Amino acid sequence: MLNDTEVLTMMREIAIKRVKDNWIDEFSNLLDKVENKEFKKALSFYKENYFKGVSRFLVEPKTTGYEDLFTNNGFTDIYVDTYRNIATSFANWYAKSIGSLLKKQDVSGV
Repeated sequence: MLNDTEVLTMMREIAIKRVKDNWIDEFSNLLDKVENKEFKKALSFYKENYFKGVSRFLVEPKTTGYEDLFTNNGFTDIYVDTYRNIATSFANWYAKSIGSLLKKQDVSGV
């Protein structure tokens, strides 16, 4: 038979596991959501530059004069925005949810 301390310890361990499982699920769901949103923006950048190049080529078929498409600054902006937006989303999610995740699993009163 378990004494009260052992029961409390076991319940805390179960609660911690539940918090971890819940946190991992929420983290994964948020990552999928934010990545999809950000990758749509990157895809838009690629499509926009591609279609500009195709349109120019159809007007005047030449192999030069496309230096303003797919620029380093454009790629840098995409990556900076992507990482910044993902990090901001996670910071906001963490600040908003960590307290409730811990409170939901509190077994100290048992």
